[in-house]
Amino acid sequence: MISILIIDDDLNFVKELFNRIIKQKLNIKLVGIGENGREAIKLIEYYKPDVLLLDLMMPHINGIQVLD
Repeated sequence: MISILIIDDDLNFVKELFNRIIKQKLNIKLVGIGENGREAIKLIEYYKPDVLLLDLMMPHINGIQVLD
């Protein structure tokens, strides 16, 4: 199973994205959702996801800073 973590400050977008992924009936497990860069760093360290869907423009810490 592939673990996926979604980080985006637009929760409506996150819900829509996740629903589209689920409809594909792939072997994917959503391990977490974060709303900003600070949450992203904590969730990445905790879950160590296989796939990270990361918004670049977020409050506090942007996506590029998260990747650094």
